[in-house]
Amino acid sequence: MSEAILQEILSELKIVKDDVQSVKSELASVKDEVQNVKSQMNSRFDTMEAKFSIMETKIENMATKENVADIPNLKMAISESLDMMKRIQSTQEMQERTLDLLSRRSIDQEAELRMIK
Repeated sequence: MSEAILQEILSELKIVKDDVQSVKSELASVKDEVQNVKSQMNSRFDTMEAKFSIMETKIENMATKENVADIPNLKMAISESLDMMKRIQSTQEMQERTLDLLSRRSIDQEAELRMIK
């Protein structure tokens, strides 16, 4: 083979080698990016798992038999509170009538005192 052909082959090999090196470099960059994405996704999945765990715990706490058993007690407490509010309202209405009557008497007595003077 002639020297010129060998030089041409050698230069082509260098070009191919440079191209391979460039591809390897790009591949390493892509691998780094993929690794970053993986770690971000793992972090997000860990966060989501933690949140789901908290939600499960809250749901379990809400659905315990004790909470269901407390419903009649809550209804009774609400009923008692309503009854108490009705009694307080009734008492207030009676006190308002009494105050109204007393104020009218006071006005009447004041008018009689003025007439006597």
